[in-house]
Amino acid sequence: MESIQTTAAALRLLENIHETDVFASRARLLAHWAESAALLGERTVMEEKLSASTELLGQCEGNDEFGAAIWRLYRGTCSLYIGDVVSADTCLEQALRELRPDLLHQRASAVLLQTQARLTLRDLKGTLETLRTAVPLVVATNSLLLDRGLMDLTERFMTTFPRNGDVRDAVREIQHHPQLCTLPTRHIPRYLEAQL
Repeated sequence: MESIQTTAAALRLLENIHETDVFASRARLLAHWAESAALLGERTVMEEKLSASTELLGQCEGNDEFGAAIWRLYRGTCSLYIGDVVSADTCLEQALRELRPDLLHQRASAVLLQTQARLTLRDLKGTLETLRTAVPLVVATNSLLLDRGLMDLTERFMTTFPRNGDVRDAVREIQHHPQLCTLPTRHIPRYLEAQL
């Protein structure tokens, strides 16, 4: 709730400013509000805020901060949070096709979310594909949070398909990856804690 209150306050501060950069900020804040609503299971509010965010997209075309690809990442995330994993997979796939190569963190987040969606669908082949795609992206971000997310998904993958040889091989590869296994012992927030 605190996140939504802060987001609403930020939107109030920007509501009478009509500049391209501000439209992009408002669109992102609305998408963030939708994500928070999805986490709370408030589907109607989520859809309303995503729709409002979409309306602003046309006014901020060409803006590096927020565009259609980032919006699709939010849409996929929201779909995953409310349990619509088929829609999540589709939206995240489209986001990954459209996200610029230099947006490493967003690309890594999208592929981890897509892996989670495919794992929920028990799509063995699709999960293997996205998990292998995730490794170089997560390594490139140099983010402990994304490292943790990858490791959490890897563990879940193994428990979902415990007898599959391809799964065991992929999990072993990831667990022994030199740049992923250096997680410190101090507490690190869990990736997508609301979902795990």
